[in-house]
Amino acid sequence: MKFLETVTAATTRASIAISAGGLVVTTVCLFLQVILRVLTITATWTSEIARYAFMVTVFYGLAAATDKGLHLVITVFSDRLGIRVRAWYAVFAKLTLGVFLAIITYGVLLTANTAAGNNQSFEAFTNVKICYLYYTIFVGLVVSTLNTVLSTLKDIGHLLTGKAGNQ
Repeated sequence: MKFLETVTAATTRASIAISAGGLVVTTVCLFLQVILRVLTITATWTSEIARYAFMVTVFYGLAAATDKGLHLVITVFSDRLGIRVRAWYAVFAKLTLGVFLAIITYGVLLTANTAAGNNQSFEAFTNVKICYLYYTIFVGLVVSTLNTVLSTLKDIGHLLTGKAGNQ
């Protein structure tokens, strides 16, 4: 149980750090893009890096938010459940999210492999392949799926040992 808590906490902390880094990179690239346009300097690389960094922010942020329970939820149904049933309902919801993320992760991998075979670039005058963006999304989704599964197992362990209030 302690191992699951340690691994989940470490994965969440790493996801937060990577997501925050992606947000900083996105902001800096967009700021540079505005400044360089004012100076009439073309810098297409800023939009491509911002695109990748934004995907990193979104998908690693997804991993961190899952463990901390920060996703938006509609609680009309779960508010009417008892406390013990509500805890198991939350586990079921996380488990469903994990399955959904696993299916999407597989689909993104197939899309990335197809895009790699097509050898397409974002811009006609750059050589950054679209498949790199899909592979970036794939890695973020793998981390999100892994963290969702670890968080779900941790929650199940807490429920089975009676420590559900210590989450």
